[in-house]
Amino acid sequence: MENEKAITRKKLLEQHKDVENVKHSKVIQSILNHGDLLKRTIDKYIQNLKNETDENLKTILKSIDTDIHTVSKSMREVYEKYNEIGDFLKTRDITKFFSDIRRIENSMEVKSPKTHSTYNSTPIFYPGEITQSNVGVLKMPEKIKVAFNIIEDYQTELSAVSDIISYEDSIWINSALDNSVVKAEPKGKKLDVVSTMKLAVYGMAISTHLITSLYLLANQDYNN
Repeated sequence: MENEKAITRKKLLEQHKDVENVKHSKVIQSILNHGDLLKRTIDKYIQNLKNETDENLKTILKSIDTDIHTVSKSMREVYEKYNEIGDFLKTRDITKFFSDIRRIENSMEVKSPKTHSTYNSTPIFYPGEITQSNVGVLKMPEKIKVAFNIIEDYQTELSAVSDIISYEDSIWINSALDNSVVKAEPKGKKLDVVSTMKLAVYGMAISTHLITSLYLLANQDYNN
């Protein structure tokens, strides 16, 4: 009886192990998917910052270029005035000299170019912190209890029970020690043996693909 309990508990532990492996795969995939999403989000935000910085530079340079143009234009006007005065002073026509001197004096005035007194500057980048709160954290769930309760206690003539599985309305019991597989049906507190196979079975499994089927990994002869 204790051996059967140990076998059942081993089966439960193996099933729990399989469940944990499946959970682990799902968590790893979830982490990787979230990592890809974060990377795409960060790349998009970084690109937006670059675009914003580029547009800001264009605005700054446009303002500076406008004032450079204004100053350059004023410098040309001053240069033209100097040339005009030089030509005027070289004249030998005294009458024209005194008649034009007032106009020359008035045209000598060149207004100071109007430019901006302040200019915007390229913004400073302050890197932010990447913390667990915006990436994600692992939280341990409550511990899972692996336990079983004996609902019914059946006796068999087998020396030991290696595997036991329920399929349709029957119970299939494998005894590696006896090289036997028993198909039985529970009747109240008794098991009615339907058939016995002398098989060296190394495992039993139920497949639910397309149709539900019971598989035995074995060979040898079948005896009713």
